[in-house]
Amino acid sequence: MLRAGSNNAAYTGAGISTAAGIPDYASRAAKSTAVDPKTKAAGLVKASLLTMEPTVAHHTLAALERQGLLHFWLQQNHDGLAQKAGFPRDKVCEIHGSWHDREHNPVVKMS
Repeated sequence: MLRAGSNNAAYTGAGISTAAGIPDYASRAAKSTAVDPKTKAAGLVKASLLTMEPTVAHHTLAALERQGLLHFWLQQNHDGLAQKAGFPRDKVCEIHGSWHDREHNPVVKMS
């Protein structure tokens, strides 16, 4: 199916980054009814924001792109792990914005 497609896209949510140690909102909300967004963000930044690594899933999607089988990646995450895995920036749409936007929020250094 991928080989036959000329405009294949992937759509991923928060679950793709949970193996990298990034909690998804739904799981955290289920554990607590009073999650303070400032505390949550500060804890994540302190924990490993600058050292997070892409998961097997991120690397797999990047490999599919390099093979010409995946042409676009639409995701709900804003962690930059797609780009760290080697997926081209111009082929990723992070619909909620990005932590690694070089012009507006240079938090995560990209290679």
